[in-house]
Amino acid sequence: MVKRGECYFGINDKIVRDCLDSLHVVSEKPVVVGGLAIQLHGSEREKILRKTSDVDLLVLSDLSFDDFRQGAFQEVYPFIKGQGYHLFPKRGRGNHAAKIIKNMNKKDQQIFLMHWTKFNPKYYDAFMDYIKKQINFSKDIEYNSQNLPVKTASLEEILPLKIRRATIYGTDREELVGPIYSSLIENAKKGNWGTLASMPLTEMGKGLLRMQRKLEEKEPYTRERFSTYKLSKDIYDLCLASRLISDDMGSFEKDRYEENIARIEETMH
Repeated sequence: MVKRGECYFGINDKIVRDCLDSLHVVSEKPVVVGGLAIQLHGSEREKILRKTSDVDLLVLSDLSFDDFRQGAFQEVYPFIKGQGYHLFPKRGRGNHAAKIIKNMNKKDQQIFLMHWTKFNPKYYDAFMDYIKKQINFSKDIEYNSQNLPVKTASLEEILPLKIRRATIYGTDREELVGPIYSSLIENAKKGNWGTLASMPLTEMGKGLLRMQRKLEEKEPYTRERFSTYKLSKDIYDLCLASRLISDDMGSFEKDRYEENIARIEETMH
């Protein structure tokens, strides 16, 4: 039973696939970014993919909430409704969301969020080149038996943003999770993928699952607990991506990645 209205799903769960399917009817095709994008890159490795509560979507337009509600939300509405879900527009600090609910108000209620990125006006111009880069270097990745591809950001663009957020959260949380996280972040910055690829993802995944259950059901929400969870899942994503890169080094563009790292580090000073 979900008490807080948040559920966690993998790339092969129906609610996630239905949400991804709905993107094919949207006029401005979004790019999947963040953690689910890494899962799409490694979708054949189901046993080590972590579960998530949302999909992050990037479009070039700087959408107001009304733009989103009258545009993308209205476009996905008939498709998702037709799959047996309820959905509602939701205003957030950093995004506009479609809240997808299956079996609403029942014991087996399922909730998943589709987040369209909303840009802070203070940083929109500064990040415009990187926003365009994520879109321009995105790849079409097939994720289901119908061979429907979804536009997905490349690892070269995803990982610097993961490192940036992990660095920010790690500054305040190192005393809770230990110095090993700082070491992993530094190795990721330098492209030392072997170190991260050797981490025990199965055990790390079990730890994330315990955190998710506490956030969902058992423990009162605290900012500290949520920040620790976000740091832990970013580290997990870096380790998973490192395995994918280590197994296919020839397709990873090291120079572009290093350029992106330098660009993102500029925004932190």
